[in-house]
Amino acid sequence: MGTQILGIIACYAVGLIAGNLILMPYYGPVTILLAVGGAVLALPILALVVLTFALLKNRILRNLSLWCVTAPFLITLTWLIIDWELDYSSRGQDIWWYLSLRSVRELAALAFRCSSISSALFWYWNRPPRSAVHN
Repeated sequence: MGTQILGIIACYAVGLIAGNLILMPYYGPVTILLAVGGAVLALPILALVVLTFALLKNRILRNLSLWCVTAPFLITLTWLIIDWELDYSSRGQDIWWYLSLRSVRELAALAFRCSSISSALFWYWNRPPRSAVHN
């Protein structure tokens, strides 16, 4: 299990870097700040992912494809909830106003992109061997 948790952390780092490098042609060197800031701000979500994996390891590995397809949506939703609760809910606006903000949509897309890359890489590293699939 320790190697799989290290794999989760490695996938997190690769997904974060790759997800931000996609933006390099548009934002230039600012993407490096986005990657560093995102890495620090997303540490609670990484801890939640590691905890979830530790508790549900057998179920996750048994249904790896389903979990890896669902994970980016759950991670983005978790990020939106945390961002809403910590920063926007006290401003007196409703959730629809929050979701209409351009910066929120862009950061949610970034969270989805990074978590999709991480999830696909985790699936690739932990998928069952081809011989086990065909038997």
